Amino acid sequence: MDAFSTDPSKSLGKQIQFSDNSFSISSDQVDKVFETDRICKWISNFSKVSLQFPDHLLRYAPSIVSKLGPRKVHVLGDTSYSPCCVDVVAAQHLGADALVHFGEACLSSEDRTDFPILYVYTQLHLNPLSLNSLLEGDIPTLIVYDVGYSEVISNAQFSSNILLAKPSTEGKDRLGGRVFPPYHTFERIVYCGTNSSFLLLIALSLPDKQFFTYNPKAPDSLETAYTKVSKLVMKRYVGIEKAKDATRIGILMGTLSTQGYLNSLDSLRSAIVKSGKRPYSFLVGKPNPAKLANFPEIDIFVYISCPQSVYAMAAEETSKDYFQPVISPFELEMALNNNRSWKGNLCGDFEKILPGGSHFIPFEPKEGPDVSLLSGRIRLLGSESNKQETEVNGALLESETRVSELHRGGGGGSYLASRTWRGLEQKLGESEIPSEIVEGRKGIASHYEDEPK
Repeated sequence: MDAFSTDPSKSLGKQIQFSDNSFSISSDQVDKVFETDRICKWISNFSKVSLQFPDHLLRYAPSIVSKLGPRKVHVLGDTSYSPCCVDVVAAQHLGADALVHFGEACLSSEDRTDFPILYVYTQLHLNPLSLNSLLEGDIPTLIVYDVGYSEVISNAQFSSNILLAKPSTEGKDRLGGRVFPPYHTFERIVYCGTNSSFLLLIALSLPDKQFFTYNPKAPDSLETAYTKVSKLVMKRYVGIEKAKDATRIGILMGTLSTQGYLNSLDSLRSAIVKSGKRPYSFLVGKPNPAKLANFPEIDIFVYISCPQSVYAMAAEETSKDYFQPVISPFELEMALNNNRSWKGNLCGDFEKILPGGSHFIPFEPKEGPDVSLLSGRIRLLGSESNKQETEVNGALLESETRVSELHRGGGGGSYLASRTWRGLEQKLGESEIPSEIVEGRKGIASHYEDEPK
């Protein structure tokens, strides 16, 4: 078998290199950083507990488990979706009755409200005096920070003109798991952390503010995050226009635990169908360019995930490698809902645009002809596009390759029919059957046994 796979001894002895070296602590700091005493008290009320770690914290899992005593625990790593989300589904598969989440957290409302969850932010170091000295002046400033800096920043003394966006799991008007003061009370935002997708969420939600970043490892200066947030907003608006042009829209599931994700899926599918387009749902785990490139028939994807991850693909370095645009549920509704007008800012929380949410607007499909701002061509929207479909929609048509396909105007069947190569042809009854069975070649592609060495 070694001829067809890697030597097992090499796989077992392979040394894993951690790509994230930003978090490194000594053994005597484990109790403080991971709050093991607090965890021990909390899990004493449960019989089986799951511990969820992001990839860069997995190396500390054995030390933490050893400090929890004889209690039965499971360690969860390499989560199916974003590590900031609580993986309740995996915990339930293991029979756990509670879960402890370590590291950066989106603090989204969970679909299972009866499942106990403890957040351990893993306390990070930051010099509040250095940060306060950089914020001198009369400009009202809001500090937004990663949850790991919660204890340091919340206990620090800042100037009277400095406000804090504190992490919280409560409140309907939260933004990215933070409770913001009234928006008119501050002019600039300083972000303490390294989560680029979270920073992008805040910038697109509040494009009229000034944005700066503070790196605790380089505490001598503030860096301008986005010189022109309007350019970021316009890039997202291009995705909205592409959604209007799209015929086949893929819905990517980026969470199975955030509250309202099924309602959002149903709402998006309904809006797409009412707009005369074709919805297709996908469950691919963590999206990447290679995975999504397997579905070239999809014109655009809409990503249902927690607010902190909804713009993750736009913030990462490989954003230009995606074959199709990936937009948020709010952006899709902006493209399809005639009642929703453009106001210059975006909303990354899909729960807010559902009935009862702060950004909910009843859906009304856009009707009649329209001109695409991208191609300059006339496009038909709503029920008008359905009138252009053939009367044999939904019928099974026999193709030349004798393979029946579902051919519906604008659907995946028509895309398949337009391909020059549609897969292997069976040609049943046409191939000549050999009179006897002969032995085939042995070996691998680089060298067969009957080939000279």
